[in-house]
Amino acid sequence: MPKLQIVNHDNQIKEILKKADLKVTQPRISVIETLLDSDRPLNSKEIIDQITKKQKNSTEKSKIDQVTVYRIIESFKEKKIIHQILDQGYLFCRHISCNHKNHIMMVCSNCSKSLETQIDEELISKLIVHISKKNKFKVDQHSFQISGICQECDN
Repeated sequence: MPKLQIVNHDNQIKEILKKADLKVTQPRISVIETLLDSDRPLNSKEIIDQITKKQKNSTEKSKIDQVTVYRIIESFKEKKIIHQILDQGYLFCRHISCNHKNHIMMVCSNCSKSLETQIDEELISKLIVHISKKNKFKVDQHSFQISGICQECDN
C-alpha cells in the first residue's frame, strides 16, 4: 500500500490531533509517525519497538512506555484516527477525512500489507439491513475486512 503522502509531516500531524480535540504531545506524534511510516498494520509492541529504535538513533531523550502507547492507541481508535486490523494491529487511516463507516480493509495474508477502499454507502447499508433482518440482530457497529493475496505477492 502506498504510504500517505504528507508534505509537511509535523504540521499535518498537529492538525490531525487538533481536529480530533487531542493535545499535541511528542508521544502522540511519535505513534502517528510510526504508523505513517509503515505499509502494514503494527501491533502495540511493534509501535513501541520502532519508536524506541528511532529514539536511540536521535537526540530525543523522552522515553515512551507501553501504558502510554496503549492509551494513545485507545484514544486514536475512539477519535477514528486509526483502524484496528483484526488479529494484526493498528493502521493509520489513509484517507484523513475517513468517516469510519463506508470502507473495507483488505489485508494480504502473505506480507500483511493493507489497503483501505471506500464502498458505496447504499451498498453497505443494504448488506447490513439484510444481515440484521435475517439474523434478527440489531447492528450498532460494523467493520469489514477481507484477507487475500496482494498484487505484489501474487506475481
